[in-house]
Amino acid sequence: MCTACATWRSAEAEIREAVLTAAAGQAEVDNLSDVERVVVQAESALRREVEEASARVRADGATLDEVASLARLIAETAVFTSRRSALALLAHGEVAAAEADLAFAARMRGAHRYRTRADAERAADEAAEQARERTARSLLSERLSVLRTRWHPAGAGVTHGPLRPA
Repeated sequence: MCTACATWRSAEAEIREAVLTAAAGQAEVDNLSDVERVVVQAESALRREVEEASARVRADGATLDEVASLARLIAETAVFTSRRSALALLAHGEVAAAEADLAFAARMRGAHRYRTRADAERAADEAAEQARERTARSLLSERLSVLRTRWHPAGAGVTHGPLRPA
């Protein structure tokens, strides 16, 4: 496999990861139509971005390797952005809020160990935020696991097709 083809394959894997990560954060993973809606929307937007950027650099005389590298970079950035967005959404959901409340309450039960009530509340707020972030990461991991088992590329060897449910 040539370098450009290997880089495109890597870009395709990153596109799939970005799209599934977006779905994990935005969709109800047990609702296949909701997942499909997010997948189609996210994949379409990302592929359009890759195609437009590729067309611009090809017009400037870029080589196939350079175009493929740009596509991979855009896809890698999309994975990072999708992950950050998904974590933010999940951190503000009901499950993370409940965990944060439990962590806050647990820390406040030991408020007598702190010099002042304000110190105890600061520590409880920090514990709550850590619990919220941990819960969001755990939820994202679980949701991605579910989506990876249910969704895969349309066919073996297909590199430019939309994702389809398993």
